[in-house]
Amino acid sequence: MGSAKSSRKITKEEIEARTQIWVRAIDFAESAFRGFVVVACVFTVVYFGIYRPIEISAGKSTAINYAVQLLADVKLHVWLAWGAALGCSAWALQERRKRLSERKEKDERIQKLERAMDPSRTSSGLSVAGEQQLE
Repeated sequence: MGSAKSSRKITKEEIEARTQIWVRAIDFAESAFRGFVVVACVFTVVYFGIYRPIEISAGKSTAINYAVQLLADVKLHVWLAWGAALGCSAWALQERRKRLSERKEKDERIQKLERAMDPSRTSSGLSVAGEQQLE
């Protein structure tokens, strides 16, 4: 008697079930690898960015000491005030640029429409930014 192979066909449901098992295994492996990479990156940054510099500079007067003293001596209310002023200034500049670009687009559109209505219309001599053009 020879070994008879099973002539049973694999159903579509069995194929899908096996595929799902492999997909879950691959997803788990990918998640584990990502976690490992994140932990390795955090460890590397902490080790080389914090631990090693402190270990190397132990007992020495270095730039690290001066930086720590500077941060310790600066008052929080001063930093907050300067930060707020910088943030408000950046916002104001951005708003001005936006307003000028919108005004330019509107003026160009208005000029185009006015010329379409009356081709013999003359210009006031102002630029779209509101400055007088010297001719």
